[in-house]
Amino acid sequence: MRKFINKRVSVGFSEQEYRVLRELSEQNGQPMAKIVSELVSTVIPILERMTANLKAVNDAPAAVREGLKNSADSALSEMEKLAEAAFKIHDEFSEELEKSATRGGDFIGARGGDFSSFFEKIESEKPADRASETAKPTPLTNRGVKSSSLGGLADAM
Repeated sequence: MRKFINKRVSVGFSEQEYRVLRELSEQNGQPMAKIVSELVSTVIPILERMTANLKAVNDAPAAVREGLKNSADSALSEMEKLAEAAFKIHDEFSEELEKSATRGGDFIGARGGDFSSFFEKIESEKPADRASETAKPTPLTNRGVKSSSLGGLADAM
């Protein structure tokens, strides 16, 4: 269990973000603050690595920074493809779960709660095929835009 030290930060949300958090809070009975706190704790390891990477880039000689930027841009592009495929899998799973809920549990009940065949079907498809579909996908990042700034990495260079 996480120990809280009561460090706080004020965070603003768009109308849509707030609506989604409020609805999630109502559906699962958790306060919105706890939901946001759990989301932050989930991404802290990534943010720690990003901080270490930014420090390394900032400490690198100027001549090395351009090569680092190019490598980071290439890696980000590959990671965005993987994230898009993962979000597509989640979207497909969510769609099946919603269908099951409206059919009285046919999807889940037919498999006794075992989703392995669903994931086997998804895994058999090529990630590039799933990522290229034009349905409105789950956003890749919380930055709101695709950017080669790598969360400030390009700015540090």
